[in-house]
Amino acid sequence: MAQASGRFKILCVDTKELVFSLSQYFETKHWRLLIQLYINSDLPKKCYVCKTNISPYYFHYKTKIRLGKERLTDIMPICLSCYESCREDKARRNGKKKFERFLLHDFGFNLNNFTMDEKNWLLSIHPHKRSHILSTFYNKRAGQYKPSSNWINQQVKYTCKWIHKIEKELRISLFQDV
Repeated sequence: MAQASGRFKILCVDTKELVFSLSQYFETKHWRLLIQLYINSDLPKKCYVCKTNISPYYFHYKTKIRLGKERLTDIMPICLSCYESCREDKARRNGKKKFERFLLHDFGFNLNNFTMDEKNWLLSIHPHKRSHILSTFYNKRAGQYKPSSNWINQQVKYTCKWIHKIEKELRISLFQDV
């Protein structure tokens, strides 16, 4: 059996098999028994997406909440063309997100991207207004890519850390000069 990787772990209730990935899970005796039970049941055998009776079926999850101890109603049959189309859509969505994150990287906090005037402006922001002003700044800066609030908060956090570091260095140098 493969070593546990990360937090993913499934214990199949019926067969007592322990697996550490979905791909391993789909090869278990438990999964094959579940599919066989579904096929022998009175549940619909039509493709869940296009409603055709085309065989062979692939089975897909409606929910993964009870993984390893699922009910027959937790899975659904899908024909090959719908299955491939679902996989392509998922890959396209994931690819788009990665591309957008790549584009947002150019608008994030990076000292090399700031001019000296911009750095001085960052240091001049009043501490009580800093979060609001920086949130607005990053939202406008990367606005065409519609950054998430999580991304904006991360950039504000990085910027504030840099500002605090510079302020601390300035205080230390002031005390050393005295």
